Amino acid sequence: MLRAQTRAEAVAESSDQGGSWEDDIPGIPAAVVVGAAAEDKNIGEYMNNAITELPGLDEVIPLGQDGQVIINGAPSNQVFTIAKPTIAEISLAKTQAVTLSGKVLNVARIKAGVSFETAVVNFYMPGIQAGQNIQVYQLMNGQWNQLTVSEIREDHVVVNMTSTGTLAFFEIAAQ
Repeated sequence: MLRAQTRAEAVAESSDQGGSWEDDIPGIPAAVVVGAAAEDKNIGEYMNNAITELPGLDEVIPLGQDGQVIINGAPSNQVFTIAKPTIAEISLAKTQAVTLSGKVLNVARIKAGVSFETAVVNFYMPGIQAGQNIQVYQLMNGQWNQLTVSEIREDHVVVNMTSTGTLAFFEIAAQ
């Protein structure tokens, strides 16, 4: 539980670590500053493999992934990389939210360093509560395809994936 709390604080605080890329940031290695800029992330997002802010979305639930992915049915030490989506992908997610009568929580490009047929991926999303109606869609060939959400618990959404790509997380209003 202590690790989850520490990670929660780090991801939640990551959006407060902005600044100009030209600024010398005490205690932050230059390679981190350059890496964050290259990925269009703030320092906190880059250091925590997370997304805490997106253009065109006023409210974003932070999204992170720190390993413990089950690959082809076996536990692994694989970490899936959380990368920023394009503006077009964010726009498509907003349109999909209207179709679903829901709200976009976050959008991200998911990358993996291994190939797989199936992956069970535990995404960290501080503020998510057990019982929330969260749906996850993957953008494939310009169309959103619903993925199986196998578990929703406090601060976590567990998703079954068969490939990497752009994912959008939606909260669907109760009917």
